[in-house]
Amino acid sequence: MHKLFTYGALQRGYPLHGWLTGARFIGTAETVRSMAMYATGIPFVTDKEQVSPIHGELFAVDEAVLAATDRVEGHPNAYTRRLTNVRTSDGETHEAWLYFYDHDMTHRTLVPNGRY
Repeated sequence: MHKLFTYGALQRGYPLHGWLTGARFIGTAETVRSMAMYATGIPFVTDKEQVSPIHGELFAVDEAVLAATDRVEGHPNAYTRRLTNVRTSDGETHEAWLYFYDHDMTHRTLVPNGRY
């Protein structure tokens, strides 16, 4: 099993959450390190800037779900999946996969509080 941190449309109640069928919800979480979230309809996260923690949800997923989310996120060309530390609302720290956007953010709007 893998841990996957979601911060956008893969979260519960959002359009892409169906790709996480079979995943186990662990809890709400935020990144331990500050990062930057930008959005233009959908969110983009970069660790090249430190603005705030990124808020989202943590799931336990199997290989099949991780492969499916790689496809929907365009990993490794559009988004790049990398491990990062996240902290759940109960204070527990987990190492989890997070999809980063490593491309130009020029025409995107900063989301200063890191919440989509």
